[in-house]
Amino acid sequence: MHDEFRLMRDKDGKPRECIGFWVDITDRKKIEIELDNYRDHLEELVQARTNDLQNTNIQLKQEINERIKVEQELKNKTIEEENARKKAEIYLDFLVHDIANLFSPIMSYAEIIASNQEISEELQKYAINIVNQTQYVATFISNLRKLSEAERIAPSEDAIQDVRDFLSENKTAIIKGYPNKKFEFIHDAMPDEPVNVYGGEYISDIILAIFDNSAQFVDKDEVKIEINISAKDDSDNNSFWEISISYESPGMQDTLKESLLNPFSYSNRLRRGVFSSLAFSSLIARHFGGELRIENVSPDDLKEGVRFLLILPKAFE
Repeated sequence: MHDEFRLMRDKDGKPRECIGFWVDITDRKKIEIELDNYRDHLEELVQARTNDLQNTNIQLKQEINERIKVEQELKNKTIEEENARKKAEIYLDFLVHDIANLFSPIMSYAEIIASNQEISEELQKYAINIVNQTQYVATFISNLRKLSEAERIAPSEDAIQDVRDFLSENKTAIIKGYPNKKFEFIHDAMPDEPVNVYGGEYISDIILAIFDNSAQFVDKDEVKIEINISAKDDSDNNSFWEISISYESPGMQDTLKESLLNPFSYSNRLRRGVFSSLAFSSLIARHFGGELRIENVSPDDLKEGVRFLLILPKAFE
């Protein structure tokens, strides 16, 4: 309870009466107590939050320092890898150059022996085999060098070129390379817009390798090559060019397709041999974001021919 007492006086200052009252302040006291409790609790919350922020700030600083450390380590590792890659490229260049120099006289001597009419047919046969094997190695070295050069180029940094220009150049090259064969090129579908891709000369080499494959494995003197180009989009709406090149060569079993395009497959590791040009072509196509596939024109009849599908991302100016 809250009480007050007041003495009332008259005009002469003499006590006249007393006035007093009582007020029930129970509710007010309860409110004051609750306010005090809330104030104390609020101070506790503020202190706890301050401690949390301080701990978070300390943890954040630790994470930032750790991130800086990791980024620096990654940067150092990237520099080390780049230096190692450059050294490997230098060693590869020296190796390829030296191997080419070693095989050049071997091929020359073998060609001289093979063309000598005074030696036996058996020796000529051996000499021709040496020439052929040396040519295989020379092709391997050339393809290895091209792959190494291609992998040094970021796909988006390479110049944009039109595939149709490659086709025209490679037609001329394959005709000159096989003068004893007659080539017929058929274009059933060809877009009006530029067929722009990245990769330049390396993509041109892939197309030439496919043409060369047709010249080698079509038994007829006349080689008919059908070429189609169409635009495709994948499930992520990425745009590609699909370049289809087919010819009348016996179809291939799946194991042979795999061995030609994927030299690192398990089945290939069980066999000895040299990478085919198509294997290098497949690796180069992947580097530029594409893919090289081999299909049979007819899955049910291997006599219908072979189709190569070169799928490459569209390049935009």
